[in-house]
Amino acid sequence: MCGPERRTDDRRTVCRPEGLKIIKDIHGHEKGNQYIISFARMLAEHFPDSDCYRISGDEFLVVSVGKEKDVFTASAESFDQLIKSETMPIAALGWDWEYISKIDPVMATAERRMYADKERFHIAHPEFQRDTIEREFKEEMTFLLHTLTDSYEVLLIADLTNDTYRILRHDPSSVKIGEPDEGIYTRRNNTFCNEFVSEEYRELRREMGSISSLRHTLKHNKPVICDNRLKNGQWRESAFWLMSEDKNGQPAKVMYYSQNIDPLMINAIVSANSVDRELNFLAGLRETYSAICIIDTQLDEISLHENLTLSDHVCNFMNHTPYYEAQEFFAQHYVVEDQIDEFKKETDLLNLRKQLQTKKAVSYFTV
Repeated sequence: MCGPERRTDDRRTVCRPEGLKIIKDIHGHEKGNQYIISFARMLAEHFPDSDCYRISGDEFLVVSVGKEKDVFTASAESFDQLIKSETMPIAALGWDWEYISKIDPVMATAERRMYADKERFHIAHPEFQRDTIEREFKEEMTFLLHTLTDSYEVLLIADLTNDTYRILRHDPSSVKIGEPDEGIYTRRNNTFCNEFVSEEYRELRREMGSISSLRHTLKHNKPVICDNRLKNGQWRESAFWLMSEDKNGQPAKVMYYSQNIDPLMINAIVSANSVDRELNFLAGLRETYSAICIIDTQLDEISLHENLTLSDHVCNFMNHTPYYEAQEFFAQHYVVEDQIDEFKKETDLLNLRKQLQTKKAVSYFTV
């Protein structure tokens, strides 16, 4: 704070919010702006009969006119005690009271005392020094990423606008594809699918992880989750979370993580679904259909649940049979030749999976 001269009766105060840099570093500029506004209100409330100015990004000037030295000093000291009573450093202060004809000398004195106040605070509280805060913040983020990696195999940020990625953390024991810590996202997605995802899930996983698909689905779903099986038989969950949008409201940046799924959990889900399927079949189906089959889209297997009019050789064939073998068998025995290609296309398992993501039922008629 800086003080006045007797003839003009001016008194001056200079203060700088010390918490601003800390808040901006940790919470961003928006929180920093809110902090500046809050501090300005606090200053105006404490000095209601003075003029308060913001003279730079994080420096304020208070001009008090017509106050005696003891009144002015008491007001400055009470404000100093107020801000120093907080755990978080609010501001560094300096003030001066003088008989002056120009404001510059008293401002210079007040500013010099403000910087001395700031230096004393940092000596007493080294934990609030900028380099200390930055180091502790980085250590906290590193700990967080290492902790998350106990559950997640990969943590990655993908920039959909620029088609780039950056790996935050990669568990050394997880599937490795030899990619660098950052690069072209589309290339990484294709490489992972080609080299590690089992064939029956490859196109589904590639499509769900593509930039065009993520831009579309993340508008309506947060997050997008895809379960798939790897070539080594391990089940893997891939999840994409929307982080930010561009100026047009389109998904621009996403966080991706993947984690292995416990095989026991998969078996439990399959068993539970089997029970549900048994309960949900309607008796009226028997009056319309020749057979009821169950297609396991995870095991890519078809089995005959109930035979109504099918012949024995068909029944025997469709007993936990690989899906595409059953598809070929049915096409050769029951579909007219000129419809075989169309039948295989419409009943392709990947095609069925995609359609059933948005539909409750898919029907196809053939002769």
